[in-house]
Amino acid sequence: MRRFRRLPRPFSAFFELEVLCRIGEKREALEQIRAYWGGMIEAGAGTIWEEYDPKQEGVQHYAMYGDPYGKSLCHAWGATPVYILRRYFMGVEPASPGYETFRICPETELFSEFRFETPVKNGIVRILWDGSTLTVYTDRKGGTLYYAGMEYELKE
Repeated sequence: MRRFRRLPRPFSAFFELEVLCRIGEKREALEQIRAYWGGMIEAGAGTIWEEYDPKQEGVQHYAMYGDPYGKSLCHAWGATPVYILRRYFMGVEPASPGYETFRICPETELFSEFRFETPVKNGIVRILWDGSTLTVYTDRKGGTLYYAGMEYELKE
């Protein structure tokens, strides 16, 4: 059973998770993402709901605002994990305005493996971690990888 500390609705959960990451509590932030959004997925969500309560079952998940089907089942604020994972765990961020140049600083120690792909201005970044080897691919110039105390200029 996952440890679940009731987070606020997805919109306000963003702020709590960002603070956790900024103060170095990334493990806690990742656990909360897995519990809240992972729990939502385990409950049958194909999209991100407006809110999630693990104590609810079946059609209870759809009720909100006194309406048995009042909950948004595809809520824009649910994108928090996309931003948090991209920014704080994969470390993809602009190094200059408009992503003319960008940095990649992946955190591999919290994952046994991952496959990650994200757009950057006029291109993409792919990061693969198999537990021992990190592979980074981009189809455009301007990226720098920071990993294991080293700095690598990424080539197109």
